[in-house]
Amino acid sequence: MGLYSESAEEDAIIAALRERTEAERAQAFEKATPTTRMFDPWAFAGLVSAPNNVLATPQVDTEPLPAVFRTIDDYVIAGLRLIYGDLSRIGWETDGSVISFEPPSDLFRRLGALPQSYLRQRNIGGRLRLTTNAATANRYLARALNAKGDSDATGTAWPEVHFLGPQHPVLDWLADKLLYRVERNEAIAIPCDVDAPTVLVSGVWSNKLGEPIAEAWLAATVEGGLTTFSDLFETLARAGVADAMVNPAWEGDPGDVEKDLPTVVNAVEANLADKMEAPLALVNERLSETRKRLERWQTEARVVAETMNSEASRRRRLTDIERVTHQIEALIANQTPASSPLIRVIGALVPRN
Repeated sequence: MGLYSESAEEDAIIAALRERTEAERAQAFEKATPTTRMFDPWAFAGLVSAPNNVLATPQVDTEPLPAVFRTIDDYVIAGLRLIYGDLSRIGWETDGSVISFEPPSDLFRRLGALPQSYLRQRNIGGRLRLTTNAATANRYLARALNAKGDSDATGTAWPEVHFLGPQHPVLDWLADKLLYRVERNEAIAIPCDVDAPTVLVSGVWSNKLGEPIAEAWLAATVEGGLTTFSDLFETLARAGVADAMVNPAWEGDPGDVEKDLPTVVNAVEANLADKMEAPLALVNERLSETRKRLERWQTEARVVAETMNSEASRRRRLTDIERVTHQIEALIANQTPASSPLIRVIGALVPRN
């Protein structure tokens, strides 16, 4: 809200929610929130020189998420049908852009990561209502906030319909249920419109904690001992791999693909080493800058500590400096890129005939 005080923002929100109508609540929010021309924190930090001193939102480059399915709804329905067959087994219902079903026990355990007040107040264990439509989700959220404001402390601000975003536990649970159908050291082969066997590979470069730093999705073809690469999702599109494709019978020999796997994996590692050189250099550069800032902070903090009159306060401050230093050094070490990528064969495309 731009009030720069947690308690002030809480008080402003509570006061606005107590207004009787939506228009009065909107007016209360506008009155409580300072104009964006009053203070520009980005310009203050030296990061942005906003024109006319208007608060500028930093722009972040984004790319559309590649997917085989046209929508998340299509993916969820196809996945649940593959697992359960008849969706009536989980009480499946649709109402416009809202889908709902009774969460199975293993899913409900996953939902324990969500706030307990949401699970309890909306009876999520009995029926889960979701939407992938942002406008619908915002409408239900506004309805819940208005009801909360009208009833004061007795209502709930949790919406009746939850937004099914990419990080929602339901999608994690569904992905795991589908992956469990593939045994260890197995991968799916898809007969489709390709001229030669094509190996689908995921390459992920992680930090010491195993968190991804950079990744590549590749389609590899081996011909005459030479491995060539193309973008995995572009290859899938050209081969006709989509959510509505028919699964044809296939009588080929999987050994034709398996014999090329060692060659592909070695080529992928070399390819990733070149492809990831720039992203990894950027990560290491940022970590180096963090180390320099930490060293500057240590020097300045110790100077301040030495000026303290109380010996006990000085020792306590020096102990705090050492503690924070060890914490930051551990964070830097954990964020350091691993020495090699994790390479996984995730599937193959094989000629139909």
